[in-house]
Amino acid sequence: NDVSRLATTVTVVDASGFLDRYAATETVGDADASSAEDRRSLSNLLAEQVEFADVIVLSKVDLVGPDRLRRVREVVSALNPTAKVIGSSFGEVPVSEILRTGLFSLERAAAAPAWLSEPRGSHVPETVEYGIESFVFRADRPFSAAALGRAIAAGALAGVIRSKGLAWRDDDEGLALEWAHAGNALDLKPYGRWRAGARRRQEIGFIGQRLNGEAV
Repeated sequence: NDVSRLATTVTVVDASGFLDRYAATETVGDADASSAEDRRSLSNLLAEQVEFADVIVLSKVDLVGPDRLRRVREVVSALNPTAKVIGSSFGEVPVSEILRTGLFSLERAAAAPAWLSEPRGSHVPETVEYGIESFVFRADRPFSAAALGRAIAAGALAGVIRSKGLAWRDDDEGLALEWAHAGNALDLKPYGRWRAGARRRQEIGFIGQRLNGEAV
């Protein structure tokens, strides 16, 4: 901090391979043999990278057709509606777009994920062009673990690009679960235990295109 400051966080998205990786169920270890022990889902990791960026560079746009490029932009815009998105071929990016921009804000970064916006009451409408919608699921009773498994297997999250929050299942009522979903991967992992006497409540933000919130 004495000699430099963080001006911009930049994420590069491979436009030719992003959608396939985002829709896959592979883990980081599956994709990279040197990280074989890393069982985090690759799609959730990709989502977190996109969510945090001030500038998103779509690389290799010359290798994809207009329909696929539009779909990449749709997913990226759903994950991070406030980032500047730049198309790039052969690694060419205007330096002025990524250096000394002053775009980075720690406060903004902390509140950046789109799935947080609506639960916090700070939802910013995304462009009508992409048909991005969001809603929050809240419930004061737990999921049936068996029914949840069946619903996920039957495609209950089809059309949902990203969802995240806290969940509660009936097979361990004392445990709060972190719900992290991206693409076709859903991670449910222990977040902590509910405090004695605390109100237990599910709250999960969902983002997608032309979503039927009631159906989800």
